[in-house]
Amino acid sequence: MGSKCDFSGMATRYNTRCTDGRTIRSGAFADMDGKKVALVWNHKHDDPSAVLGYGILHSEDSGMRVEGYFNGTDKANDAKASLQRGVPMTLSIHATNLKQAGSEVLHGVIREVSLVLAGANPGAVIDHVSLAHADGYYTEEEALICWEENVELMHSEDEADPEPEEPAEDPEQEPEEPTEDDGEIEHADDEEGSGKTIEDVFNGMSEKKKNVVYALIGMAVSGEGADLEHAADDKEEDSKDDSEGGETIQDVLDSMTEEERDATFALVGAALEEAEEGNNKEEDSQGGEEMAHTNMFDQAASKQVNVITHADQEAIMARAQDSSCGSFKKALAEFMDEHNMADELEHGFTDESMEYLFPDYKDPNGDGEPWTLTRDMSWEDRFLNATHKTPYSKIKTRYIDATGTGIRARGYKKGDEKDEIGDVEVLHRETTAQTVYVKDSIDRDDIIDFTDFSIVAYIDKTMTMALKEELAIAMLFGDGREKTAKDKIKEDHIRPIWTDDETYVIHKTIDLDATRSEIQGTNTGAYFGENYIWAESFVNDLLYAREKYKGSGSITAYMAPHTVNVMLLARDMNGRRIYGNINELKAVLNVKDIVTVEQMDNLTREVTEGKDTKTKKLLAIFLDEKDYNVGTNKGGEITSFKDFDIDFNKEKYLKETRCSGALVRIKSAIVMEQDVTASAAEPQG
Repeated sequence: MGSKCDFSGMATRYNTRCTDGRTIRSGAFADMDGKKVALVWNHKHDDPSAVLGYGILHSEDSGMRVEGYFNGTDKANDAKASLQRGVPMTLSIHATNLKQAGSEVLHGVIREVSLVLAGANPGAVIDHVSLAHADGYYTEEEALICWEENVELMHSEDEADPEPEEPAEDPEQEPEEPTEDDGEIEHADDEEGSGKTIEDVFNGMSEKKKNVVYALIGMAVSGEGADLEHAADDKEEDSKDDSEGGETIQDVLDSMTEEERDATFALVGAALEEAEEGNNKEEDSQGGEEMAHTNMFDQAASKQVNVITHADQEAIMARAQDSSCGSFKKALAEFMDEHNMADELEHGFTDESMEYLFPDYKDPNGDGEPWTLTRDMSWEDRFLNATHKTPYSKIKTRYIDATGTGIRARGYKKGDEKDEIGDVEVLHRETTAQTVYVKDSIDRDDIIDFTDFSIVAYIDKTMTMALKEELAIAMLFGDGREKTAKDKIKEDHIRPIWTDDETYVIHKTIDLDATRSEIQGTNTGAYFGENYIWAESFVNDLLYAREKYKGSGSITAYMAPHTVNVMLLARDMNGRRIYGNINELKAVLNVKDIVTVEQMDNLTREVTEGKDTKTKKLLAIFLDEKDYNVGTNKGGEITSFKDFDIDFNKEKYLKETRCSGALVRIKSAIVMEQDVTASAAEPQG
């Protein structure tokens, strides 16, 4: 299997917002899985000795992991020893050929992975100018993406323990060597170690010990760090007067625990490297400034900067609400000017830090897109997907009615003339296509102003939803517009099942009076609730209508929600429900499924019966969806169009389809209705 890697860690993480507002999306570097890249110190591409070895990239759901292998050079050994001593370091990638959509990094190529000092920017640092493209994407020449990660140091099981780096020449003052456990060396900040980071150890020190750390860092930066412990001895007399209780620096060092001493040496070592880098700082080969890497405790050793506390926030907000001020920006500027914080105002506060100090309201939906209140439309896709589709829009149906009594074979009597069978009726219908569309527009200023979600994508989704809903409604029970309306979906192009001809649809009106007599004579109400009588009337009349049904056998019931609820709430006079659940109701109705259609509620039509005009309320439609044919010529499928109106500065959008729709089998649907002409017979639940 070969030796283990020298260290491993996350080179970059996905779906984490960088400090410049960019987000690396999942899988952006996934095709780099298994690739070997150079392992470099601090992205120094102009120094061959800065190459420390190589890394093997591994793609994970959360990002890209790297396994690092040092090459045995002096600098590589120094870096390896620093990691073994717990010196905080992070990983940084150098990526090129970045492809982005807006602020989202979609793809890139990792060229090398660098070890950098602790305290680097925890987000991604993008420092090259983008090149925009007309298709909405753009690429960048290269980018340095730096992440703050714990580095897990590893070595081969059969490899001797590495020699620890000695921070001082005094042989009696050697730090404790790292312990070995299954080939892995534990660190103070390792999850499997003590659980403490160097920062945790430092924060846990007393003020006296922290002052000694500051003193040692100062000596290291000033050039007195060649032999820190001897330097500490040389400074004993100078520090006695300043130390608490007359203790020297060496006395305080001796009083530290092994953990505290290791953290101290790690911080001093980092300070030495920072000082050396500061002297050699130069611009990189691309002409941009070198990425700044500051020690994680620089702020502890430097002058305290001004900060804004929670109480300050309240004061600023109160000032902003005062009529004499009138704006938050002005209130903040006045507050910082009064507290001598002008430098921070000019340089220290970015848009992101302002958002952190004074956060705006957040959308719990996550993507910023507003919730849209609509009618239930789950049935539409089900219905449209289940219908029969043809690649042509002109639909012709032709049937011969051979059910007449005249079409019979006859017995022959010798000497008599043979008679012909009776005439048959030929049923013929043609259906042609009509264009159905939805159109919308938005001012370009609004597109730019909507920054928390994609308003264009939201409009597209809304238009698709409206188009599908209108098509499904037109096919099931008509669009409801007057026949003379210019936007009417003509019923000879897309034929609604509800109002279709009796040749194709069986219309049945429930008869409540007949059901009462059938169930319990004239005293039904004494034993059963009104809902039960209504539900039984519905079931009886439906099953009788099924006797004439000629459609395909797998029937779905599309029912108004109130119709379903009335039947589920049907009880006897003891309060016991007749149908325990929806499955029992499906079994009684003899259907494969019941689909509720909110748009069906309270739909009525006028029907002429003899000399009378009746008002019929739609209750349910029963059919096998594949008996309804939707025809579309090539190019007539749902198509989207976009245009820009220069005169009115508007983006315009259009979605349309051109299709026909009709039942193609006779007696292939059952429509259940109730006569509500002058009746309140329908139960109210």
